[in-house]
Amino acid sequence: MTEINTDKNIYLLGAGFTKEIGLPLQDDFLLVAKEVFFKNPSVYKHFERVFDYQDKLSKMRQFLNYPLLNLEHLFNLIEMDIFYSRSRSVYKIKNDFT
Repeated sequence: MTEINTDKNIYLLGAGFTKEIGLPLQDDFLLVAKEVFFKNPSVYKHFERVFDYQDKLSKMRQFLNYPLLNLEHLFNLIEMDIFYSRSRSVYKIKNDFT
């Protein structure tokens, strides 16, 4: 007869679970992506549009208190930009990282 596993433990893994094996968190992701890009820009050329967009936003820093190095926050701004402007170029930026 087959034995039934009665393990009733629940394992919750937090967002930083993979940090120990070297995967970036959302706060470091763009910095890691820039390192990867600058090591081999021809392979990761599509990242450049994201970095250019981030650079344009950073010029508004005196008016905007928003963490632009956090991937989730940057994508929130991209989503708002797409919603309000319907810009195809911004939509391409989103697709470069998704």
